[in-house]
Amino acid sequence: MELTILGSGQPLPEVDRGGAAITADLGGDRVLVDCGPKAVHRLLEQGVDITAIEDVFFTHHHVDHNASFLYFAVISWYVGRTDLTVYGPRGTESLVDGIESIYDQTVESWTQWSNLVGETTPKAGIDDVETVHVDPDFEHDADGWSVSALAVSHDTEIFDPRAYRFEEHETGRSFVFSGDTAAIPEMADFAAGADVLVHEANALGPDETLLPKTEIPDQYLEPPFEKYYESYFDDDSAEGVERHHTAAPEAADLAADAGVDALVLSHLNCYRDVAQVREQAEARFDGEVLVAEDGLTLSRA
Repeated sequence: MELTILGSGQPLPEVDRGGAAITADLGGDRVLVDCGPKAVHRLLEQGVDITAIEDVFFTHHHVDHNASFLYFAVISWYVGRTDLTVYGPRGTESLVDGIESIYDQTVESWTQWSNLVGETTPKAGIDDVETVHVDPDFEHDADGWSVSALAVSHDTEIFDPRAYRFEEHETGRSFVFSGDTAAIPEMADFAAGADVLVHEANALGPDETLLPKTEIPDQYLEPPFEKYYESYFDDDSAEGVERHHTAAPEAADLAADAGVDALVLSHLNCYRDVAQVREQAEARFDGEVLVAEDGLTLSRA
């Protein structure tokens, strides 16, 4: 099992962090979980053949988790992919419908003149994308791997979000991706015994401070992003983040309760002090603690 963090950021556009996206090699198959901004370019950077990705899973449909999907769907078809199944909760079917409603002219144009698409069934993989709704009790078995889902807590009435657990059959290795969620006790049972838990840590931990302004790129302290920075000092905004997201110590407690080998903390931004984030988690979890960055790869044989 090989797992790569393609995007470790959140909605604020950043140079160094893309939106949420993970790719994994499971039993010889390549899967993609979420497809936030920069995901396709990160796949290219990692040397991943985008035509080999035939299964895409979504945790929910905030823009930082799905903004690159339509580009991925169209461009991977254009260069040779012929099959695609998209799994996800509420909103997934609408997203996939966007291929036709937004890019029908692109598809028609490239079908007519490009020699890259297939000659006999040129629209295979773009006009027949399968959509699978992911219920909380969702389970799916492929040839070399399996996946299950957990309902999590993040703008639940709107998004009905999910976490996923992937298991590789031959090796027994597994990883869990929380998606966006407040800390919920069910996560510990869901992730029990997993090799890797990738958990969001978007909320500030107790006594956590932001980076000094001298260490934050100027562009993120000026309009229009200054308001985002200032929101950290607004009680109402901070309460909203805490209600829908998890702090590093909370993620660490869940990792400890689950008995995972490694905890990867993700969903961060340029204002956070990653050293503090790591230290707060290490104080509560004895296993390996990693702070995600784009391109971080973990292998478990």
